[in-house]
Amino acid sequence: MGGYSVECALCCAPILNKHRDRDVGHGRDSGNDIDRAWMGEFMIIARDPETQETFIIEKARHHRDTTFDVHDDEEVANHGDAFDSRLVTVYHCEGPQAFAAPFHVDCYKVLADAYEPRDIDLSTLYDTLESYCPHDDSIYRSRLTFDYDKPRHSLFGTAYDFSFASPNRVSDLTIFVDELKINSRRSRFSVPHILNGERLTPTKIYNDMPWAKYILSVKQHKMTIDMAMYYKNLVALGNGRVREGNFTLPVRMHLQNRCRIWGVCSRLLEECSARGQSANRTKTKTKTKTKNQGPLIKHTKKADNILNGAISSPIPLLTFPAYASTIYDRVSLIEEMKDLEKAEPVIRVYWDASKHLVGIGVYDPDTDTAKTLGSKGLFHRSQDAQMPPDNWLAGILIVTKEVPEQIPRIWRRVIVGIKFMFLYDDFISFGEPVGDVRVLVPKPWHTVVGIGASWNEARGVESLVLLQQDQEKVPQSAHCRVGMEYPDDLDGLSVSTMFRPDPRIANFLWRGWIPLQPEVWPTYPVRLDPLMPTPVETLMLTKPNSDNLDYKFILGVDAQFRGFEVLFEYKDKTVRRSIGLPTAMHYFFMDSDEQITKCYITGKDKIEGIRFVTDKTQHFIVGRPGREERGLAKEGLNMESIEGFHCRWSDDRNISLTSLGVLTLEFSSVNLGEEREDKDAENILGHYWVPERPQTKFPIAEVGPIHGYTPMIERLRYPGLRVPGPKAVVTWLDCSKPLESIDITMCHSTTTELLMMTSMIFMYAEGHEPMHFGPIPVVSPKHEKDVKKQDRCACIHGGSFEQEIEDLPHYEPDKWHVYGGYLKALRVWVNDVGVLTGLQFVADESESQKWGFCRGEHVAELDLQSKESNTKGIKFFLDSNGRNDVSEDIVVVAVQLIEVPKNGDKEQNIRHKKPRYVTSFRQ
Repeated sequence: MGGYSVECALCCAPILNKHRDRDVGHGRDSGNDIDRAWMGEFMIIARDPETQETFIIEKARHHRDTTFDVHDDEEVANHGDAFDSRLVTVYHCEGPQAFAAPFHVDCYKVLADAYEPRDIDLSTLYDTLESYCPHDDSIYRSRLTFDYDKPRHSLFGTAYDFSFASPNRVSDLTIFVDELKINSRRSRFSVPHILNGERLTPTKIYNDMPWAKYILSVKQHKMTIDMAMYYKNLVALGNGRVREGNFTLPVRMHLQNRCRIWGVCSRLLEECSARGQSANRTKTKTKTKTKNQGPLIKHTKKADNILNGAISSPIPLLTFPAYASTIYDRVSLIEEMKDLEKAEPVIRVYWDASKHLVGIGVYDPDTDTAKTLGSKGLFHRSQDAQMPPDNWLAGILIVTKEVPEQIPRIWRRVIVGIKFMFLYDDFISFGEPVGDVRVLVPKPWHTVVGIGASWNEARGVESLVLLQQDQEKVPQSAHCRVGMEYPDDLDGLSVSTMFRPDPRIANFLWRGWIPLQPEVWPTYPVRLDPLMPTPVETLMLTKPNSDNLDYKFILGVDAQFRGFEVLFEYKDKTVRRSIGLPTAMHYFFMDSDEQITKCYITGKDKIEGIRFVTDKTQHFIVGRPGREERGLAKEGLNMESIEGFHCRWSDDRNISLTSLGVLTLEFSSVNLGEEREDKDAENILGHYWVPERPQTKFPIAEVGPIHGYTPMIERLRYPGLRVPGPKAVVTWLDCSKPLESIDITMCHSTTTELLMMTSMIFMYAEGHEPMHFGPIPVVSPKHEKDVKKQDRCACIHGGSFEQEIEDLPHYEPDKWHVYGGYLKALRVWVNDVGVLTGLQFVADESESQKWGFCRGEHVAELDLQSKESNTKGIKFFLDSNGRNDVSEDIVVVAVQLIEVPKNGDKEQNIRHKKPRYVTSFRQ
């Protein structure tokens, strides 16, 4: 267990991280093998800072250092307002957050046994543990300062640490009972039950050694056990004085640890009882200090009365790495709640010579005095932000950047800008406006009354918090100012622009757009850790600020989820927003009044499929949607639209998209139709049509077999799974119109002989709108400049040919010019087991290139010549090429001829979006 470990508040042994310490805790209590799995089963005692209710958190997992993720705990959910971040830091005794302490489940059971038949008072237990919270920066604050009677952990005569043995699982195995019975048997040569002239009884034994009460029922074995021998064995075992031979090592370790922890719990319970009997007595805290060292976190002066009982916003780490020693203090914006009506406090920020934030405070112009938080020795200049009349502070945006350190050469995060947001669409900004942003906001129905900060004297501010009071305390005269009521002259538009973001916005460091209006929903499949120091990237789908509604809305998603893009194409310009490092983009075309209402994702450790649904029932699918797909947010219901995404990739090269969440706004759609199950009906699962099936009024005729269908195909990934598989999607191209050209894209081949066609565009003649499927490659992506070919492509992880990776780009386009001709046929090649390997089109006067592996004669030729009553088309089945676990491409795995009935004398009502605009987007 390398690095620091958080220790149990009851026994002082480590709380194991089940994920980090996977090599610990396997095996049974036999021989020298001690099962340590119990050390990974723990609970946390915590207190709601608002209600002062003490409770137990039963579901927690280690996050980092002394911080635990308690997101899944039901009890925390009941106190959700007080635990917005869903992270709990243990053994943190100062600052606005409440103290919390972890303990093993087995240790808590010993505590309960020691207090029987009474029930433990959690509140007094909490107060007792809190009184031993460490305040000494000479130690890593991973334990209490309580005396655990632990001068050494090695068992007498061995090198084994007896504290790793469970104190509660002593009677679980017969080995304990058997060894105690055997070593405490009656002797034929001595008078039983007599020790030093005194007759021993079970009551006498357990009065002297209550820790052994629940190990062995002596009354059941009194005919075979000598109480005196049993007594002496327990004394020796409890003190660790029994040598190897009479008792096995596990028995000795378990019983000695149980005896020690029982003693620790008994002393804690004595203190709890004393506190319970004198509840009004002032609590004292044991503080240990070493010479020449100050407290890890200290307060500089008494807090203002207005801040008594104030709760804080989540406490993010604004700078990185964290400082070893910090000071925490707070200042108030007002003296009393009635001051909210007219007070206009001045918030003063302080910058050092490098233009980094090193302090914050409140300035009083009437007395020319300031209450200051921060490193005064670093103050170089200051700037003032005065509260506007009839407005109030509603949030703070903190701009941070990563800057290089010279010695050693590492990156650290510093604060370079700050923006004070006021309720009624107003703000004051200082410093740099661009960077990664943290947002501090109060809880709903709370008003900001102060600011707290922690800082290091030599480095500056590390964290900021907003201190807030419940709006029930706000006087009637200030209701309009803090947003509890609206002024008479405030119109509906002004109400919609008020600064009232989703409080969950405070959980992340934002890169790109800051979602100040939409709701922020959790990410999947990997839940992002709240308050993590690395940024979350955002892409907003909201249209630009313009009165021009005549535009095309285009959403782009990288074929391997390495980037996202949104384009608003006007007649005279194109507005583009993008995140990530795309190499080939799927583009989805929507009407300007069309909204994405639902988003589903498939994947466990990373995203393998994304399915969007619009309020006009179009499906936009990238990757492989599966039966286990998960709907994000509220799954639409035509009452909310997806206004953006926030996401995170596995590394700087965006190899894998591990986390994706949505940002939503409520809206009222004119398209209230239910989502269609736009799937094939030929099998029980069906395949989604993308973007939608040809038409729904008449049945589509499937002509002939599916060329490429095979029940077995050998791929590096998904071995033995049929093709097309259950996660395949289908699309189609209309073959009834004259063509100018056909554009296709091929990707790197795999060790499986399979057609590697990822996309196709039919560019029609005579003004017909194009049709297409698949991604469009990005020409010479900037992020691949000066990067070795092998490092650009995830094919290096297996399933491809090294020479091909070296010689060819991952995506390679090709074109066949038809010059206004009509398609006559499609030739198909499959191999011996039925896998689709090649295609070739035939027109009136020419033939296309042979794409794929086209060895020998083709096995089928599909007639593409349409008739008056129907339209001929090609149905394409798109599925994974199964290259490797890191990267895969969705390729054409099968084709089938279809006939689409014509809709009487009307032209077929098929909404094709024009991809010709897209071909030049990424040049």
